[in-house]
Amino acid sequence: MKRHLAMPPIILATSFISVIATPSARAQKPAGPHRPAAVPEGYVITPFGYFHPSCVREVASGDMVLADGRVQHADGSVEAESPVCGYPHYTVWGRIVAAETKPPTISHSWIASGNAINTTSSFGELTASWTVPPAPTSDDGQTIFLFPGMEDYATDTTIIQPVLGWNAGFFGTNWSIASWNCCPSGTTHYSTPVQVNSGDIILGTIKSACSAGDEILF
Repeated sequence: MKRHLAMPPIILATSFISVIATPSARAQKPAGPHRPAAVPEGYVITPFGYFHPSCVREVASGDMVLADGRVQHADGSVEAESPVCGYPHYTVWGRIVAAETKPPTISHSWIASGNAINTTSSFGELTASWTVPPAPTSDDGQTIFLFPGMEDYATDTTIIQPVLGWNAGFFGTNWSIASWNCCPSGTTHYSTPVQVNSGDIILGTIKSACSAGDEILF
């Protein structure tokens, strides 16, 4: 999945862990009965919390998410309208977040963070390499997400990251990887997931592919 994104000159790069303690189902299926009480029935699990399924979209390989949220397909065709999410989303604890573009705050789970003021040249890239860990020693239906990420630091309206997930809703109780982006017009996008196994080495990259002053990340 590519994300075509015009970014302000200040970027925050973060790497963190997010855990959602609820049974997982394949994307676009409801979260389980152990979700926080405030989360409505039918919502789905994402690295950003709980979203209405109409606000979570899979993007095929070769497609590009434009700055306004429309998808440009590999054949060059572009969606006629930008998707707009009309539902609130919820944090991992069930706190409601209004239907807006700002992604949920996940600062409680940061492992490391940094920021850069970038006014004359484009941001280069953020690359992380990690080994898929063993399965959790206990399984109470929890979902775990591990990822490096980049946020729009100036306005905090979007975050993009490659994500390693346990029980993430794609292949049952297993590890899988996918790219995620949140939340243009309140909508979150993810690439086609791939199942991985404990011991696999994962390389995740967020990279600029543009001239100075206009960031394009994928």
